[in-house]
Amino acid sequence: MKIFRNKIIVITGAGSGIGRELALQFAQKGAKVIASDINESGLEEISKLAQQQGNSVHTFVCDVSDEAAVINFRKRINEKFGPADVLINNAGTLLQANDFRAISQEDWEWIFRVNFWSVVYHCRAFLPDLLSRPEANISNISSVYGLMGMPEYAPYCSSKFAVRGFSESLHVELLDSPVCVTTVHPAGVRTNIIHNSRTYDEKATAKEAAIFATKLAKTTAKEAAETIIRGIQKNKSRLLIGKDARILDRFVRYMPEWRIPLFRKFTSLYKRRKKIR
Repeated sequence: MKIFRNKIIVITGAGSGIGRELALQFAQKGAKVIASDINESGLEEISKLAQQQGNSVHTFVCDVSDEAAVINFRKRINEKFGPADVLINNAGTLLQANDFRAISQEDWEWIFRVNFWSVVYHCRAFLPDLLSRPEANISNISSVYGLMGMPEYAPYCSSKFAVRGFSESLHVELLDSPVCVTTVHPAGVRTNIIHNSRTYDEKATAKEAAIFATKLAKTTAKEAAETIIRGIQKNKSRLLIGKDARILDRFVRYMPEWRIPLFRKFTSLYKRRKKIR
C-alpha cells in the first residue's frame, strides 16, 4: 500500500504513545484517521494536536476489551466513513509481578482481554470490510516480549506471544487476499505503558519506569510510528522496532539456550539494584 491519501485508517489505543504518533503521521499523509481509546482526555489531546498541524483526526471512545463495544465501533465507522482500509491494533497494557503465584486470575483475564482478545475482536469485526478493499492491511502490535519469555512478566509475555501466533496464522490464511497482516515487535520505545500498568509493587515499578526511560527506551514513539508506516507501505509481514529489537531477535533465534542464564543474571542484578536503592 503506497498511498494513504483518503484511506480510512483505524487505530486503537491512539490516545498516547505509538498510537498517537501513528494517528498524527497518517493524518499528515492525507488519510482519514479514526482514533479510538478508552481515555477520552487522550483523544481530546490528539484531536487538538492534529488541528494545530492543519489536519484532523476523528476520535471515538471505545473499550477494546468489550466485544460488543468493538462491534458497535465498527458499525459507527461504516455508517459515517465507509469500510476501513487499514486496521492497527495498537491498544495494550502491562502487568508486572515479582512472583507468578501472586498474580490473580482476574488480572490474567484482564490483560488477555486488553492485549489479545481486543485484537481478535477487531479483526473479526473489520475483516469483511478490509477484504472488500482493493488492498488493505492489519497491523497487530506484539512486542519483543512476544519473542521471548521474561521473568516477572508472565501475563504480558503470554498475551504478546498470543498476538504473535494469531497474527502469523492470519497472515498465512489471507495470503491470497487483498489483506496483508503485519506483526509488529517493538522493544524499548518511550511511552507511558509502565506508568499506566497494573503492578503488585508500586515502588519497584516506579523505579523500573525510571530505568526504562533513561537506559532502555532507545526509540521514540515517532520513530516507531515511522517504521510501522514504512512496513505497511512495503507489505511487510514482520516488523522489529528499534536496534535493540533486532539484536534480541537474533539472540533468541540463534542462541536460544544462552538467553536463560543471561535473563536470570539480569533479573538477579536488577533485584539487587532495587534493594540498594
